[in-house]
Amino acid sequence: MQNLFLLKCTKIVHSNIRLSSSSIKPSIISRIRYILHHYWLGSKLLYQNYKSVQQIRKKDVNSLTRIDNLALEQFRYDIRIGAPFVLLFAIPVIGYSAPVIALIAPKYLPSTLIMPKQKAKFLKDDAHASSLIIDSLYEFGQKQYIYENIHGIISIMQFINQETKVEIIRQLRYQMTIDGSLISYQLTANGNE
Repeated sequence: MQNLFLLKCTKIVHSNIRLSSSSIKPSIISRIRYILHHYWLGSKLLYQNYKSVQQIRKKDVNSLTRIDNLALEQFRYDIRIGAPFVLLFAIPVIGYSAPVIALIAPKYLPSTLIMPKQKAKFLKDDAHASSLIIDSLYEFGQKQYIYENIHGIISIMQFINQETKVEIIRQLRYQMTIDGSLISYQLTANGNE
């Protein structure tokens, strides 16, 4: 019953569903029309997001909900990412390459302009990268290290973080064997050894 209610409330903007079961490859023109239609709907959605963000900004800062804050952050991200892409259209000859760039590098588009298949691919890639990070952290936790060596490495790493403050240091080298013991540690200042 709820499904019927949803069908009554929603309107279909664009449908590419066919009733026959035979698969026909869409023509180049229909694919271009689909992509252009997607970008048109995405730009309209970006404008609707702009209107909703303007209404959210009128509210008191303390009364904003989590969803409002997420909408503000997403809109800021979309504008920061989308502004260079829109400016690319303003350049007379190079502007014609903007759709090609959008297909080659879709991560540089606002979130409303990314195709659904591309979003799924991005989520899959992000999940794979995060699983690699978690696996490497798990393997790092399983290794056993000698405390003195780790303490020396941590102090070296803290010293590297302060390298921006002290511009005299040019190189910091340390070599480690397979088991993790510290063989040599050289600190060279001004490139002299």
